[in-house]
Amino acid sequence: MAKGKDYSHEFDVLNQYIAGLEREAKLRDRIIESQKEIIAHMEKYQHELEAVIDEFPSLVEGL
Repeated sequence: MAKGKDYSHEFDVLNQYIAGLEREAKLRDRIIESQKEIIAHMEKYQHELEAVIDEFPSLVEGL
């Protein structure tokens, strides 16, 4: 009976590649969440700054 080729190394490499893609996807998700948090903070500070400007317009006159 003929022995077939052993593909265990190829499967190991493929599994490592898939694991790398999964890690990359998790990192990408974390980056996206961080960016959303940063945007939310920036929007909050923008609204606060606009409120200060509305209350004290003389602070920004001549800028």
